[in-house]
Amino acid sequence: MSVLFKEDSFELALVFMSQDIFHEPYYVEHDASALVQLGIDGFGLVCSTDGPTDKRIYNNESLKVSVRLGQTTNCLAINIAVFDVTVESHVWWNTGRVIMLPLRAINDVRILCGKISVQGQYGHNNESNFCEQELRGYVRCLLGVKGAIFNVIPIAQKLGTPEGLMKQITNSWKDENEQLKIPLQPWLKKNGEKKDPADLRKGLEDLKEEGKLSQIAVNVHTN
Repeated sequence: MSVLFKEDSFELALVFMSQDIFHEPYYVEHDASALVQLGIDGFGLVCSTDGPTDKRIYNNESLKVSVRLGQTTNCLAINIAVFDVTVESHVWWNTGRVIMLPLRAINDVRILCGKISVQGQYGHNNESNFCEQELRGYVRCLLGVKGAIFNVIPIAQKLGTPEGLMKQITNSWKDENEQLKIPLQPWLKKNGEKKDPADLRKGLEDLKEEGKLSQIAVNVHTN
């Protein structure tokens, strides 16, 4: 299964395709391929889940698909969408089956993160997290400093960054995007790259309203 996203129309596309076909360039890069057609239509690949599984799926098998979106997006006015998909071998082993989900953003923060689970009749069970941006991009977009100069110190303080890491930030002023890696290290170590980062909002969302990021950034860069 592949997850694709079209930013200008805020649409999510799920593509169900045989792993054999997904790894065969002739099919996956063919003009008729669902992935190629979605790419032409402006969709970008967010992630693909093609790892090994101990349970196979079969033609005409019914799969229950659950899409749970993060706190920054809703799916069809709810944050969970559950639906059934029937395996059609002539499609899954050819062009791929596409399911479209129109989305809407909450509080004008257009960041797509979530979790998808697929359960089959005969024991197949797959669950994966996805996010359209890596963690630093998520935080910058959340705080409204995407592409702008900002100070990392208030972010580090809000996240309770250990003293040793705080010293790394203050002792070496590099570009903000590189520095942002430092206070996010403990969160990444605990949760991993694919964890839905929406819970970071609770500790960071008030920084934008306080005006600390841009104000302190000016002081740091001009002293």
